[in-house]
Amino acid sequence: MSSEAVLPSAGRETLNRALADYATRSPSVKPTLIHFKADSSGILLTGTAKSGIFRKHYPSLSILHCLVDEANTRVSPWTGNPRKGTSKTQKIFGLVTRRPGTTDRYACHLFSEYDETQPAAAIVKFVNQILQVTSSQLSAQ
Repeated sequence: MSSEAVLPSAGRETLNRALADYATRSPSVKPTLIHFKADSSGILLTGTAKSGIFRKHYPSLSILHCLVDEANTRVSPWTGNPRKGTSKTQKIFGLVTRRPGTTDRYACHLFSEYDETQPAAAIVKFVNQILQVTSSQLSAQ
């Protein structure tokens, strides 16, 4: 859906702030269908945009939080307009990352469900399990 520059704060506060920023300008944002792949090296996003194919990798160490919006804000399919949940809307989840090459700049990447077989809660749970395993492995070294 969108990537929002954010200040460092707790994960939930960061997601709420990014959603508020997104909601103020959502009519001008066109959602893009992406492929979201998570593994121990991080998260890889691939998709197509107006300018062509894009590919972005977020290393595990740059990912701070991955969480579902608990306020139940949802978006209409293919418009990205936020609204409270209805049967034809998708849940939103966010990924908070440290911007590449910095220690004090952050972004919250907003996504919505697309495939009913891969709900936001399942994606977030999987990403957090990977991050926890990766963190444990680094601590053991």
